[in-house]
Amino acid sequence: MSGPVPDPFTLGVTTLSLVDAAPGLTDRLLLTESTNVHNLAHDPLRVLGASAFWVGGTRLPWKVGVRFLLVTAPAERWLGTGRWLLAFAAGHVGATLVTVSGIAYGIHAGWLGQGLATVSDVGVSYGFFAVAAVLTYRIPRPWRWVWAGTLIGYLSVTAAVEATFTEYGHLCASASASGCTR
Repeated sequence: MSGPVPDPFTLGVTTLSLVDAAPGLTDRLLLTESTNVHNLAHDPLRVLGASAFWVGGTRLPWKVGVRFLLVTAPAERWLGTGRWLLAFAAGHVGATLVTVSGIAYGIHAGWLGQGLATVSDVGVSYGFFAVAAVLTYRIPRPWRWVWAGTLIGYLSVTAAVEATFTEYGHLCASASASGCTR
């Protein structure tokens, strides 16, 4: 993969850098790079970019790497790096802003606790699901409908079962990149 976006190698390097770090240091680093309400209010451009280069925790991102190889690599080959980057960024930035706006509103209205303003939220999943949604246009019919139905079904069920802002963000990300194929 080319371009200034996370790839399996980069995610592996950033994650490996956390393996031997003290747990407090790992938590502080991920919190610094997080796209939470507090960080977006103070340094939005930096955290919107930096958060996509980390995977929460210190496990090797095998699952993320496999997803990238099976979904985002074919999408980049089909779309080209520029449109692939646009799809990834639309999902990452768009879903982040939607979910963080919902959290900020919930905190302001008193529905959510103030602690949600500083939670750790890093990763590539919003960008990944946006690219997966765009890849729908590449799949020939009738398999296109199977892919789209499976993707939307998976994201909807996960959002209903887990009921977290991250899961709702995955749904938003899949919708945010729909214009990136033109």
